[in-house]
Amino acid sequence: MSSRSENAILPRLHPAAWAFALLLALPVSAPALDPDRAVTQYLLETWNAADGLPGDPVLSISQTSQGYLRLVTEDAALLFDGIRFTASPDRPPPRSAHLPDELQVALPADLAG
Repeated sequence: MSSRSENAILPRLHPAAWAFALLLALPVSAPALDPDRAVTQYLLETWNAADGLPGDPVLSISQTSQGYLRLVTEDAALLFDGIRFTASPDRPPPRSAHLPDELQVALPADLAG
């Protein structure tokens, strides 16, 4: 194979073009957390039965196309808007005596959300 065909595959670039390509490849510094804050300085919110979440363990969590969180418990399907829980029109599948307790239930969103 001649050097001409190799040059056709890898064209010569101006050194400034190589420098620009390398600059684009460098990672941009974007820390996820403020490094000057302690973890204890961040806000942590929890929701429980007093906020409308049933006492049942949550078996599945997914997000709808509208941004709601859909939670499935043993007895209910709920939507969470960031403030309150409301009953979802989706019904969780019935539990069966012959299915294991560790069974994970999922409610995937359809194309309509």
